[in-house]
Amino acid sequence: MVLFATLLFSRGSASNLDLILAPLDPALVAGPVVVEQPAEPAAAPARRESSQPTEKSPRISREEILDQLTRAFTERLQPVGYLRLHPQRDLPDLSRRPAPARLELLDAPSRLTGNAIMLRFRVEDADGEVGEWHLPFRVQHLAAVWVVDRRLATGDPLSEADFTAREVDLLREAHAVPADPAVFHRYEPARPLVPGRPLTWPDLAPRSLVRKGEIVDVVATDGLLTINMKALAIQGGALGDVIPLRNLESRRDFAGEITHEKRVRVTF
Repeated sequence: MVLFATLLFSRGSASNLDLILAPLDPALVAGPVVVEQPAEPAAAPARRESSQPTEKSPRISREEILDQLTRAFTERLQPVGYLRLHPQRDLPDLSRRPAPARLELLDAPSRLTGNAIMLRFRVEDADGEVGEWHLPFRVQHLAAVWVVDRRLATGDPLSEADFTAREVDLLREAHAVPADPAVFHRYEPARPLVPGRPLTWPDLAPRSLVRKGEIVDVVATDGLLTINMKALAIQGGALGDVIPLRNLESRRDFAGEITHEKRVRVTF
């Protein structure tokens, strides 16, 4: 009996032992964990941008139209100083159109003869032509000019210290002289100048480089021969003027062209 139990236990133990020592099913062997990534969703088709402005997109403003129109008109006229346009009717309302805009000046005066003008222009945006308009404007031509600070007599030398630069509308002061310091070297008063008034072109005459009664240097040329001498100016004049002169030794009169201050050229 004891022998039978021992044999039974031995068989059961061997069977269990074989089961324990048997090779494992490869499918049950633990290995690295692989997590498959879910497929990425297909990209959504790109949205086509609408040409219509949204609440936050820039729009074409009346200020932009006026600014472009002023620049185009200024480039056409190339004035001294600058221009300022004042619309006499409402500019087109293009606030529903997307910016930026491109303005083309189609028709405008070639020069300013008054402060009332008509301008014809066209506006385009990213989608093409928006429209064409023909509108009236009042224009100002603003520039700095010289204003007299102290009384000056005819023929007095001009100095920048005697003038102040002030901005005026040249359409109101048509003959005012722009504030260029070169004026003082090229001109002199042709009549008395009154303080507080803009200097005008009729106030000026070319500056005399030779004055009546002055002794001047004369360079006389005859072919290759050059003679330098002194002469009396019988009449004054500006650059390029031909004036009568008198030889100090022979007392004979002749004429010469003013080339520099107190210098005259004579060609035989």
